[in-house]
Amino acid sequence: MFFSNSLTEIGSERIQGIFKFVRVKKWRKIRRRLFYFFVGGFAIVNILAIFHAYSFSHVSDKGTTENKQPENYSWSEKAVILFTGAPNYRRKIDRQPTTDFSEIHIQGDKELSAWYLSSAESKGTIALFHGYKSNKAALIDRGEFLHSLGYNTLLVDFEASGESEGNVCSIGYHEAGQVARTVQWINEHSKGPVILFGNSMGAAAVMKYACEQDFENQPPLMLECPFNSLYETTEARFESMDLPSFPLAEFLVFWGGAINGFNGFAHNPFEYASNIGSPALFLHGAKDDRVTSIHMQQIANAHAGETRLVSFQNAAHEDYFNQYELKWKQEVEMWLSQL
Repeated sequence: MFFSNSLTEIGSERIQGIFKFVRVKKWRKIRRRLFYFFVGGFAIVNILAIFHAYSFSHVSDKGTTENKQPENYSWSEKAVILFTGAPNYRRKIDRQPTTDFSEIHIQGDKELSAWYLSSAESKGTIALFHGYKSNKAALIDRGEFLHSLGYNTLLVDFEASGESEGNVCSIGYHEAGQVARTVQWINEHSKGPVILFGNSMGAAAVMKYACEQDFENQPPLMLECPFNSLYETTEARFESMDLPSFPLAEFLVFWGGAINGFNGFAHNPFEYASNIGSPALFLHGAKDDRVTSIHMQQIANAHAGETRLVSFQNAAHEDYFNQYELKWKQEVEMWLSQL
């Protein structure tokens, strides 16, 4: 009896050991599969982000009059874009100033193309810089109005835009160096104060340039809808297409910076503002879903110099001059008269 019970106990222990072995082996197999799943998923997300980052920052010379806004893509186009990135075509110059102008070429690693409208009164020179996927033709109406006030105006194509050389856009980071080259050209070819105007990405580039100068050398700034940070504007871009921003926005900012030689998470106009002491006029659309009113107020509050914030109540992320021409002119003329 004792012998029989012992055999039973030994058999039970062996069966339990077998089950335990099977469970351990099965769990190891599951863990291995989970590991491969997460590693594979991580790799796929990174590959997708690299495609997006390259597309986001590299311009095709195929040429088009208009690039589609993210919210205007169809669902089938969005599905393709999710895997390949949105197309980024060089926008063609579709008009020229009606005022007499000179074609200017600003030298550097990549030559910048610009239009110079010279004024006999010459109260100074205002350089104007466009936004993402745009060019100097979008600045003509503003430039001609500022010229009518007695200023020389210089309408500039960033690299990879309009008629300038290059095919890489860093959403305002390296463009700050192109602003510096423009200011140097102005100082060499004209007299009087320099004022800088920037729209969206152009505003971010202008702010980065200004914050890198000594306070006494910082020019007055006119800034239309500068984004708060590259990360937040990237998030807004995915959301405007009804696509999930996490984790693609994080990876896109990382790889966008890595591909183009800078830290994308450190490209923050909000932080630049605290190091700018020159007068600044901020222009913003109250219904802008890419640069929200909260973000715009944060940037204006952070600005270390004399600040004026003007809001266009029914405006989104759009051309304020064409939609609200009278108010734009009044606000800008008044601000300039007080410098």
